[in-house]
Amino acid sequence: MPDNKNQQILNAIKQEFKQDEKMLENAFKLERLVKKYKYWLIALAVILLLWLGYRTIYNAMQESRAQKISALYDEFLQNPNNELLQTQLKEQARELYDLYQLSHRDSTHDTQATQSALEELATSANPLVQQLASYDLASLTRKDLDKIGGDLADLAIIQRAYLLLQNESIQEARTLLDTIKVDSTLYGLAAQMKHYGIIKHPLADTLTIKEVQNPNPQNPNSTDNHNNTKLDSTQVDSTKNTGASK
Repeated sequence: MPDNKNQQILNAIKQEFKQDEKMLENAFKLERLVKKYKYWLIALAVILLLWLGYRTIYNAMQESRAQKISALYDEFLQNPNNELLQTQLKEQARELYDLYQLSHRDSTHDTQATQSALEELATSANPLVQQLASYDLASLTRKDLDKIGGDLADLAIIQRAYLLLQNESIQEARTLLDTIKVDSTLYGLAAQMKHYGIIKHPLADTLTIKEVQNPNPQNPNSTDNHNNTKLDSTQVDSTKNTGASK
């Protein structure tokens, strides 16, 4: 029994020696590796320290710039006619300047001035300004509405359909309105335009009644529109009877 216990102790000591030997071996390998690549390791450490220093300085500069621009913008809002502040904001924060110009665009300007302003804003680096200005420009000139995408695509479709209805391209307008999906916020408006914007005359396929001013059935004016439709129908009957009597 004592021999077994002594053997276990001996085995444990041998195991510890093996572990220590392995640790020493790994330490020697690491030492040789460090000696072999010490210049590369020093260079890597220097690069890491430089990168950390750069990020720290860069973040501090960005925060300082943001504070300065915020203060400049606040001052500009209080004095929007100050040309010096306007120039500084345009040079230091062009995207913010473009957003201000779009949101405070004077609608009383002549068409040419408005178009020129929108053409400039349509090239803005601010994606929101670029999208809104492009739509406003297409809406003003009635060109390139089919190129409007993103969140304003359905709104452009509504406007294109309206222009088609104005030109009496009824079927083309309806086909275009059908492209607006059910989950769109403008689906209801598209359905109203298809249902109320054009009403086929019951007595003549070639006759149409359009320009329904208020498609809301609850509006009192809807009764007048209905009466007008009946009046047109009566007039057509009278015209036909008169022709027949002749």
